[in-house]
Amino acid sequence: EDVADTLGNLLDILEAMSIKTIKVGTVEADDIIGTIATLAAADGAKVTIVSSDKDFMQLLTPNCSLLRPHKKVDLSARSVEDQQGTLAGGGVGKYYTSDDFLEEFGFDAEKHIDVLALMGDASDNIPGVKGIGMKYAVKVVQSVGSIEEAFANVDAVEPKRARTCLSAEDAQASAALSKMLVTIECGLEGLPYTWDECRVDKPADGGDVAVSIFEMFEFRSIVARYEKLLGGMGTEDWSIVSEQPQSPPVIGEAPF
Repeated sequence: EDVADTLGNLLDILEAMSIKTIKVGTVEADDIIGTIATLAAADGAKVTIVSSDKDFMQLLTPNCSLLRPHKKVDLSARSVEDQQGTLAGGGVGKYYTSDDFLEEFGFDAEKHIDVLALMGDASDNIPGVKGIGMKYAVKVVQSVGSIEEAFANVDAVEPKRARTCLSAEDAQASAALSKMLVTIECGLEGLPYTWDECRVDKPADGGDVAVSIFEMFEFRSIVARYEKLLGGMGTEDWSIVSEQPQSPPVIGEAPF
């Protein structure tokens, strides 16, 4: 009940701030984000996905980056200027580009799907391949390029322990299922907004409703920051997130 109330309050606040939210039946948020991010990036927009979910690394491209927020970031006592500097400097999380991913892992970000499928994730009911964790999953992809190639040429897989794991009776079926489960759908149809319609504009009421909600919940520090943010809308750098190396649109999950 508390979670439902909190989510309802959050949705009211987002609506008052003229921030679009999208809910589509039983569709997962990952697939909605993936679709919007892919459409925007394909149109030449510089997209930043804001999420702590490592699965989004599979979407990294020259036009799509990922900001993984730190679990605990306290900006409540800082000015807007300090927050901008903290965000731009990576103080609120780790910022990934497709080049960062390639440099760290040695293969393109789209292959992160294969890594996720091999290592699995018990918290998301992704079985993976028994005995293979993150370290060995990365080595398998580095050595042969994909799950399909790994099972087609097991003898070419490195390291030897991974070959043993891949040779297990149910390994191939488990890996195939896992790959299907971890792949983010980027071609959803029938979304209520185009990506361009998700841009944040100044509310028609000038932000009065949002401010009243903040005051009702005694979010005093947020009121001051939001009013300053409103004053800058219409300029090129009104948004805190515009201080990122890649500019909006910014797409994120709520709540994180």
